[in-house]
Amino acid sequence: MRDDRERLQNILEAIGRIEKYASRGREAFQRDELIQNWMVRHLQIVGEAARAEEAREMAADAIRAYCASPIKHGEAIPSEFAEEQSLGG
Repeated sequence: MRDDRERLQNILEAIGRIEKYASRGREAFQRDELIQNWMVRHLQIVGEAARAEEAREMAADAIRAYCASPIKHGEAIPSEFAEEQSLGG
């Protein structure tokens, strides 16, 4: 069983890996299926790590603090994709 620190570390690592390809921009994301799959997989990792009951609140706080800048994290991901993911689709 993973502890809270390990879960949070997994979340931060996944966010860092998402940023690595998000920095390439919207066009790269839309044109490259590998980048899309890479980002989706790492979003899944964030979700899986945050799902644990005892780490849920800490993970939410860490994600909110890390993702405070919508320009830094949101511009490279098309808004319709981000909305679809937040709705579970």
